[in-house]
Amino acid sequence: FKEVEREFVIDIDLTDYQEEKIIITNCLDPGNESFKCSFRFMAVAVRVLDLALREDFGFEEIFWVFSGRRGVHCWVADARARKMSNQVRSSVAEYLNVFKGGDKDKTKMAAVSGGLHPALRRATREIEEAFEDMVGEQKWMDADRIEILAAHVPDEKTRDTIVERLTRKEWKNRDPLDKWDELKKIVTKASQAGTIKGEEVLTQIMFYLCYPRLDINV
Repeated sequence: FKEVEREFVIDIDLTDYQEEKIIITNCLDPGNESFKCSFRFMAVAVRVLDLALREDFGFEEIFWVFSGRRGVHCWVADARARKMSNQVRSSVAEYLNVFKGGDKDKTKMAAVSGGLHPALRRATREIEEAFEDMVGEQKWMDADRIEILAAHVPDEKTRDTIVERLTRKEWKNRDPLDKWDELKKIVTKASQAGTIKGEEVLTQIMFYLCYPRLDINV
């Protein structure tokens, strides 16, 4: 037997963020008080993907469900979606996915470079809205985690400046948003010098940390 129709399903797991050490909170235990902060990643994913499915593909019958302790599933039940071939399903998933390559430690975000596709510009607005809260919650600007962000700066001198400055003793107790602003100033200065493309670097950092990580094999 072969199915005639089936819903188009997208799976997003918090464990994918945890494996990348993006999440520091206990994302697998809903009884932990930190779980709400971890689940903010899912809230961003729902907003970004729901808009793309509706505005870019015209789907309407979209149902989001909590998938237990690990994340969320999106079920698209439009007749057009149910009849999609495996090839079309893969194409839709790839359109929504900015992470390319199998090695997660060397994931390339080729789509987040140069001129952003309109769908990614829209996603940027959703990510920026949540990013300021997440910077503090996930301690991305702490001395032992700042290299996660600096790794996305292609110029070694600029990377070293970011890490050296923001790990100084006088910065230890500063507000995370002050540190993020300082990082942006360093990146902007390097951009003005022609060393890097500042806006592109900042966008890549935010996308790496916050953009939905799809399980495209579902």
